[in-house]
Amino acid sequence: MINKTLDQFAQLIEIVKTLRGPTGCPWDKEQTQESLIPYIIEESYELVEAIESKNKDLIIEELGDHLYQTIIQAQVAQDENQFSIFDVLAELNAKLLRRHPHVFGNPQVLSTDEVLKEWEIIKTQEKKNKPKKTESDYFSLPPQLPALQASQKIGDKSKRALFDWENADQVWEKVTEEIAELKQAQSLNLRGDQKDSIEHEVGDLLFSVVQLARHLGVDAESALRKTNERFKKRFYFMHQTSGLDFETFLKLPASQKEPFYKAAKKLTR
Repeated sequence: MINKTLDQFAQLIEIVKTLRGPTGCPWDKEQTQESLIPYIIEESYELVEAIESKNKDLIIEELGDHLYQTIIQAQVAQDENQFSIFDVLAELNAKLLRRHPHVFGNPQVLSTDEVLKEWEIIKTQEKKNKPKKTESDYFSLPPQLPALQASQKIGDKSKRALFDWENADQVWEKVTEEIAELKQAQSLNLRGDQKDSIEHEVGDLLFSVVQLARHLGVDAESALRKTNERFKKRFYFMHQTSGLDFETFLKLPASQKEPFYKAAKKLTR
């Protein structure tokens, strides 16, 4: 099985190399590391969608597309004499071995929390040979990261820095406090000139809700994405149940749509 896998992997590397070679594909040949960024992001979202669909064939296809992005990035770098896929694999293997001493070094049973703490110690040691970072780098995250996901990661880092609520009940209190502050900001917006204040309070509320999700063991980004899909399914079901053409359905007042929504809610989870 390993030999067959290695053969397939080697073939993939050669295919991508050929695509970027003298007689290769014009599109592949003109790509740069920067030009491929949108495709990396797009393929990542398509992979997430495939995984959530639980469609095995679709997951296989999207994993392949995602892997292609890694291979072509490495090939572009190799063509520019920067690094190769070998360097990528060597770095990954070394990192996995280094960050799992409880498995590959001195085998021992650790809890997930203990493993995370061990990782932080190891990562701190790794950074000793790198340029010194300031405190502003502690929450450094990719700028393209979705805001909900970034908020959750900030919460994780705060927890490791021993600055976190002790339990979900305490976070509930914070959420309730932020709701009250948002309502107050809204009530003060009688002239419509307090948009910045309302935006500020909405942000605080969203951040608090994400931290509540974290304390409840829920990934906020995934939860909201699933809710979005659930709402869309219910909306389409509402239209189908109404028996009306789509344009007529759209013009129905909310009061007439509500019975269809209640029916859709019972049948779509």
